[in-house]
Amino acid sequence: MLDHDPSPHTAPPGALDEAEDPDPGFWGPEDPPRRRRRARRDPNALRLGLGGEGRAAMAVVAVITISAALISYRASSGPAPVPKAAPARAATLTPHAHVVVHVAGAVTRPGVVELRAGARVIDALDAAGGALAAADLNRLNLAALLRDGQQVLVPVDASSTTTSSSSPAPTTPG
Repeated sequence: MLDHDPSPHTAPPGALDEAEDPDPGFWGPEDPPRRRRRARRDPNALRLGLGGEGRAAMAVVAVITISAALISYRASSGPAPVPKAAPARAATLTPHAHVVVHVAGAVTRPGVVELRAGARVIDALDAAGGALAAADLNRLNLAALLRDGQQVLVPVDASSTTTSSSSPAPTTPG
């Protein structure tokens, strides 16, 4: 085995031989490294270079500030508006409210009656002494709520008036 290769070794053009030193002008003039200076710190400036604990504290402060702002905003918007109730419903909410209605038609005692707020047509009929036998209650909504100043007109049954008024005429012999 040979330690040294006897064949001539040729390097590619432009390659350095192991024995040659590199050309110092090849890479350009060598400048000495420049020293970098730190900027002077202003003692009155805010220090932003916080460590891990400082960052956590800043995050907690930010969360508390945002939460307080949201709570303040919601409190300043005021309570939700209360929708207006219908007049008949508003009367039922007042404890001493009443309604005055006029009951007419086929009732025992027609006239003006005073009832508690929230009363219904059937209550007005009872206050007027009840309906007559000739009354047609199917044409009334007995469950309807009464309003102050309303008139309740109880109709007469048309079939009962025709049978009572059409009595047979007396016949004369002859």
